[in-house]
Amino acid sequence: MKDITLIILGAGDSTRFGLAQKKQWLRSGDDPFWLVLARRLASYADFEKIIIVGSEDEIKHMKYFAPEFCCAKGGPTRQESLKNALALVNTPFVM
Repeated sequence: MKDITLIILGAGDSTRFGLAQKKQWLRSGDDPFWLVLARRLASYADFEKIIIVGSEDEIKHMKYFAPEFCCAKGGPTRQESLKNALALVNTPFVM
């Protein structure tokens, strides 16, 4: 599957979630949910690249938790966030 890039959108504000903390930063053990998801998906397939999209102020923390993944800056909308991630893709297929 080296011809597929996986993009995980995690830059949202979780405003509908109803908690003070963003849902992507809730923990499962010692790891935030976005990292648990990324590692679980990485274990299922050999992706060329996994791109985690986060808000600008969270990317530094995301890189600290998961230097093995690529990070992209989220935009003001989900569409802009995806566009930013797609700019980092060099495979013919994206998931």
